Amino acid sequence: MHYTHELVTVHAGLSPSERTALRELAVYHGVHRLLDDALVAGRILFAGQLDTALRVPEADYERLLQSAFGMDSRKRLFRSRKRWAWTDGALPQRVVEFGRGLMRVWQSEMARIAQEKEDTSRSERTA
Repeated sequence: MHYTHELVTVHAGLSPSERTALRELAVYHGVHRLLDDALVAGRILFAGQLDTALRVPEADYERLLQSAFGMDSRKRLFRSRKRWAWTDGALPQRVVEFGRGLMRVWQSEMARIAQEKEDTSRSERTA
């Protein structure tokens, strides 16, 4: 929430040329879809219910608010769907980058599981 608020606040204060430069930088780094998603979510969360141009149905606002605070129940393959939505590039490149991203998620999960097992084992030996 903090980062989204900061991003939306800073973005609102940028000049049109600065916004263009930020967008070009996001495209260069391959994160423009992520930037767009964060800006839309941030605008809805922090101004959407006050600004009629940004207003979304109350149910959508509540769902976004619950998600922002980690209080929603995640649908199956939530992270994979988000990763696909945030992956930039033309279709062939996007598929490759999506696969690489899934591999990084899998590696992260394996490292987390190994660390949890190690921590459990260590605490059982000291008990």
